[in-house]
Amino acid sequence: MELYPQTIDQMIAASFVDHDQELFRMMKELGHWTEMTEPTPSSALNWTNWKPLNLSNMEPERKWTQVFDFESAHALFMCIFCLLLTRQEYRDAINGFNLDQSIAIRIGQIIGDPSMTEMAYNQFPLYLQGPKNLGQRFLLHGFFTEFAYARLETIRLEA
Repeated sequence: MELYPQTIDQMIAASFVDHDQELFRMMKELGHWTEMTEPTPSSALNWTNWKPLNLSNMEPERKWTQVFDFESAHALFMCIFCLLLTRQEYRDAINGFNLDQSIAIRIGQIIGDPSMTEMAYNQFPLYLQGPKNLGQRFLLHGFFTEFAYARLETIRLEA
């Protein structure tokens, strides 16, 4: 599946659920991770599936309904989100954040930067987590993914 929305409307269509399901599918297909002893040389990285983001179409118009702080807006969003998803989709969505650490470990080993793991606040738990502290976990997931994207984009442009 290809998840590269170009507008806010395309993001609304199915990005959240499809995004989570794609992450779980990808991690399953990648299989067991064998620790790398050496990073992959920049010249050997394959960027054919990478698409730079074009944020010019992502500037939303401010609406009169935008009066809540992030945490309140996110809590209201999650109530609606919870009603519209199946139990499995909701569980995957709130536990998908925990893939941050696993993804950071893999990226860090590929590019030879072990500090990537330290940037992942959401780490792999020994149990499934519920919606506790979800607003903070969501925000820090966003910070991590933005950091990881910027780091990889810098490497791609330097290659």
